Amino acid sequence: IIKRSKVVILVFDQTQVLRMKSYWTNERLNALLTPYPHENYVLKKQFRMSAGPELLDWINQLTLRRTVTELTPEMLNNYDFRIYDDAEEMRKAVVMRNQQVGLSRILSTSGYPSTLDGGKHYICEGKFKMPWDQYNYTETPWAEIPATIDEVGSIYTCQGFDLNYAGIIIGPPIYLKDAKHGQLDVDLTKHTDIEAFKKRDDLTDPAMIESVEKKMVMNSLNVLLKRGVYGTYLYVHDPQLRRLLLKQFEKITQK
Repeated sequence: IIKRSKVVILVFDQTQVLRMKSYWTNERLNALLTPYPHENYVLKKQFRMSAGPELLDWINQLTLRRTVTELTPEMLNNYDFRIYDDAEEMRKAVVMRNQQVGLSRILSTSGYPSTLDGGKHYICEGKFKMPWDQYNYTETPWAEIPATIDEVGSIYTCQGFDLNYAGIIIGPPIYLKDAKHGQLDVDLTKHTDIEAFKKRDDLTDPAMIESVEKKMVMNSLNVLLKRGVYGTYLYVHDPQLRRLLLKQFEKITQK
């Protein structure tokens, strides 16, 4: 198909690389394109979320730089962003939104039991208990199936899909490493998506592999946090990170 084309448009976003088998970088892409005449364009705007640039930048700092920056009142302008101390309360809020406007679902990062064996595997956080999404054998997208309001979606069922409201669970692998500087880290031993980290012959350096794997975990969070058009609700498994975010959120909402 490419050989028959007069003009090829290639779109690449390295922040949406979620599996080792599809791992690419801008450097690899540039090396491939260098021998051929081409033009590069950097796309800086997104058209899914109605959130302003302040909140989008906060999300990017969190997921791409692993840094918790200060929440500000401006981030709540024209967008329903909330942080919860109770995952079950978050679920109830998402169900209410689904009843009001539809297309509202709970999503989660990895870090909870998950095996493609046809059985149900549950995410449990306090009183919250819901099964992972089941493999969809129909052409209807996962979130458009009414029964999936009682399931937790993953990056594989929501990537590229718009939700009106998204309730996000940040699972055990992502934790607050340095509270003073708001630095996050990824505990790869708690990552449960076994398909994501399959070995590649061209990646052999252990330090490089670890760095790439941590980046893909944060990429998955970046994808999840940008699903909600009108609102994003957030619950964090790690107690220290949850307390930090709640403290910031309460500071800008209780004035």
